[in-house]
Amino acid sequence: MQGPAHAVACSAPDHEAAAPAVPVLGLIVDLVKVVCGLSISTCDEAPRAFTMATRGPYQTLDLATKVKILKGVEQGGTAKQDIAQKYGIKPNTLSNILKNKRSVLDALENDQFKMSRKRMRTGAPPEVEQVLLI
Repeated sequence: MQGPAHAVACSAPDHEAAAPAVPVLGLIVDLVKVVCGLSISTCDEAPRAFTMATRGPYQTLDLATKVKILKGVEQGGTAKQDIAQKYGIKPNTLSNILKNKRSVLDALENDQFKMSRKRMRTGAPPEVEQVLLI
């Protein structure tokens, strides 16, 4: 088995081009490339530069906008993707709003928060929050 694999490894077209410092290592690299179809980098190759995707600014919607989105989805007739594009949000954000639908509507019904608020966080004692809202 060593004979044919060795012959294939030695006849690889890039064997002479790579020319690693240790000839045995070059044969092993070539053998793995041929037999397994893998790409193995050697020390002679230049490192590749990676670029990261840029992220846009975070967008937080207020409760009034979330209620409008929920009403638009409930009415139907418009695809969720179109609603997401209309409000400039990603479909994942729309899914999160729909997932938390009950808490948004409860806040609306109980007048627990102002509609301009972007977060529905309460303080430790709820009585203090109620006094501050009045």
